[in-house]
Amino acid sequence: MRRGNDDNRARRGDDDGRSWIGALVAVWRSRRGLSQLALAREVGLAQRNLSFIESGRSRPRRSTVDRLAEAMDIPARKRNALHVAAGFPPCYPELGLASEAVAPYRFAVERLLQVHEPCPAFAIDRWWNVVTANEGAVRFTALFGPPPADLLTGMLAPGPIREALENYAEVAATIMRRLRREVADAAPDGKLQQMLDRVQRLVGPLPATTGETGDLLVCPRFRVHGQTIATVSMIARFGQAREVSLDELRIELLYPADAVGEAFFRNLADAAVPRAALPGIT
Repeated sequence: MRRGNDDNRARRGDDDGRSWIGALVAVWRSRRGLSQLALAREVGLAQRNLSFIESGRSRPRRSTVDRLAEAMDIPARKRNALHVAAGFPPCYPELGLASEAVAPYRFAVERLLQVHEPCPAFAIDRWWNVVTANEGAVRFTALFGPPPADLLTGMLAPGPIREALENYAEVAATIMRRLRREVADAAPDGKLQQMLDRVQRLVGPLPATTGETGDLLVCPRFRVHGQTIATVSMIARFGQAREVSLDELRIELLYPADAVGEAFFRNLADAAVPRAALPGIT
């Protein structure tokens, strides 16, 4: 893939002698569709100075690296790589969600999952692994068998959840577009790229979707016990996180789209299905 070749060159420096930091800046600028002039104006540099950075003729100050990363909206993990490439230590720690320093934010995640009851809510990491989930998510996924280790496989791989999705093609196409964007932002991330390759093989060719249903959002519709459960999906995340794990955390929220869905999730909660072995933040 072209993008992977760009990343390989960025790690070792280009064949024409560009520095590691210069190659990385050029790669990210290209991904964001920015000209040198546009990016230079955004960060308050002369275009000539940005050209010197990209060509390796000058090394940016740390404050300049910060401004470049902010202007190109680079994720925390990749901002660290940018700083290291420029000869500075990483700017953001990676403490892990179990760290005591992360406890206030972990509590916020757990509180969000709790108040979302009785509807399903999942916290996932950068590889779509389920970090933790609320009781509503456990009850809902239990209808389809053992809980999925990751939402990507659970939703798109052949199996009971996929079979229950009435609008599988639309949902799969939407998830695949999102995954491709995540791969682009996370590159180089071999594990995420492997997930994309694997899921593309699992999904196979999808019919073109044109929005003929009139829906404003593509949201899952599940066929459960003879009735259609229409849902609305939303994603929550921390804004301006300064820790890598928090920056990569996503909360997947599923809401009922109508009264039928509302009654379904409430009745499921009233049935009090025992909690399955989904992981928690510890």
